[in-house]
Amino acid sequence: MQSPNVRRWALSIMLAAVLTLGAVHHASAHAELVRSDPAPNAMVPSSPGRVRLWFSEPLDSQFNAIVVSDSSGKRRDTGVTLLNQADRWQLFTSLQQLEPGAYSVRWRSVSTDGHVIAGAFTFGVGAGTRLDASPAPPETGGAARNELDIPLR
Repeated sequence: MQSPNVRRWALSIMLAAVLTLGAVHHASAHAELVRSDPAPNAMVPSSPGRVRLWFSEPLDSQFNAIVVSDSSGKRRDTGVTLLNQADRWQLFTSLQQLEPGAYSVRWRSVSTDGHVIAGAFTFGVGAGTRLDASPAPPETGGAARNELDIPLR
């Protein structure tokens, strides 16, 4: 039979281990894309005014990029990606007027924990638009620069 002190000590050790494992798991998580507007693979009836992305964690106020390209690779966003200062979990970029067709969205950012996150998806504008053909890579305008290159700290 164990004494109450030994049982308390063992329970304390187990509780500390559980809390430590929970903290490690939480610390290792990185920001992820939670949703977007337009949504991945969405078909919207007319040109949206912007693309908005929501994440699972707040983002750094710098090093953010969203690039929207049409099926020929022509960039169709305005070239400015903004972090919503009232909701640092949201990025957005304004769009030029989009014609019916398929569009690719590529994004890259840095979460406040310093981890680089990136992804891509497509959406379509107009009835009858097919998304099964991937849009072409974006134009580089003759420069070797990638619009999603983000300097790291």
